[in-house]
Amino acid sequence: MADFRRFLDPALAAEPRGPARHLRAYVRAMGASMAALQRHQRRALASVLGDPQYAAIWSDFVDEMCATDSVDFAMHGMCRDAIEGFRLDLVQGRVSDACRLGRLVARLLALTAS
Repeated sequence: MADFRRFLDPALAAEPRGPARHLRAYVRAMGASMAALQRHQRRALASVLGDPQYAAIWSDFVDEMCATDSVDFAMHGMCRDAIEGFRLDLVQGRVSDACRLGRLVARLLALTAS
């Protein structure tokens, strides 16, 4: 989580106020953190993502961070499911295409533009 914060803090600082400010920063930070992952980090993250305790901690962290957003609940869930699903596919080796990651992030940001 500490590693992720180094991507989140600048993304949040750069994101203008709006109904999905925190969600958008989260999507940007997830994209940047995934793009920066090295192969050995992917393996380590894959093992952590399989831990239910970690999953609960991560979910609570993101829920708390986005609590002040007023974006539609369904949109929030869809964006999180998409970016977190891509992360899981990436660390498990089912996808490695950086272009797909860039297109996903761009599309999610377009969907949440105010």
